[in-house]
Amino acid sequence: MSSPEVVRKRFWEVWADEGRQEGRVEGEARKEQQLRREQLDAVKAFFARKGLPWDAYAADVEGLPSHHEATDFLVDLATAADMGAFLKQRFGH
Repeated sequence: MSSPEVVRKRFWEVWADEGRQEGRVEGEARKEQQLRREQLDAVKAFFARKGLPWDAYAADVEGLPSHHEATDFLVDLATAADMGAFLKQRFGH
């Protein structure tokens, strides 16, 4: 049987390790959110530069689940021969 001091020490070791793991996960989630926000801002700025109707597509673009998908969308849009047709095909309106 362990002494209370040993049990207490082990409890705090496990608790601290779980906290570090949780902090890493939360940090990664915050980083992903920040990258996503920056990419969505870049997409919005691209729409403005090209005179595209941001209000018509804002909800669709903001619904992209990750910064990777937002980046892919921006590349596809920027390289489309006809941006309007691409948006209509991509979002159906």
